[in-house]
Amino acid sequence: MPKKTISNTTDRTVFVGGVMIPPNESRDVETAYLPPEHQDDAPPAADPETGKPDPDANLRELLKGTVNEVKAQLEEFSDETLKRLAELEAETDTPRSTLLGAITDLQLKRAAAKTGAPT
Repeated sequence: MPKKTISNTTDRTVFVGGVMIPPNESRDVETAYLPPEHQDDAPPAADPETGKPDPDANLRELLKGTVNEVKAQLEEFSDETLKRLAELEAETDTPRSTLLGAITDLQLKRAAAKTGAPT
């Protein structure tokens, strides 16, 4: 299976596609297991109204899954991606409060870790 090298430039351990990547290190991850934010093989889907590529296409596709499927991948996302994921979920006709709560909880946990506050 093809692999892609993923680098962790953060100060915390991250998991990408089930592979643990310590801070400031890189690991090869099988492309079949890469989350949407690390995939670069497929071009983003075009927005039907403008015809321009939709930068949120991968996140919209992820949000089609169940709450548990989405929650299982949250740890792998950057803070910016989590924020955008919450915005996209909130824009839906029926936002899932449990998913929004899980995203918010993770954002608060990360913020506390950055400030050194107890969790």
